[in-house]
Amino acid sequence: MKEPHSHLLRKEDTYAEKPIIWSMKLIKGIKSKRKKLGLSQEEISFATGIDQSVYSKIERGVKKPAPCQINSIKQFLKIKKL
Repeated sequence: MKEPHSHLLRKEDTYAEKPIIWSMKLIKGIKSKRKKLGLSQEEISFATGIDQSVYSKIERGVKKPAPCQINSIKQFLKIKKL
């Protein structure tokens, strides 16, 4: 059922945007680990098979990564849990 006055909500107020908030922990963890290891985004993208521009967007929080991308990155960086 559609919420009353849902046409007045901004995009960032909708339910679809809420998962991005919890994923910021994931994004910060990946970026922090990459920098700690002294690796570039290009090196990570090459090793994981993720296009460099896509990887950059994931790290900046612009693009939500697919589960397989998250797994590839975590496996390469040897991250067990974030």
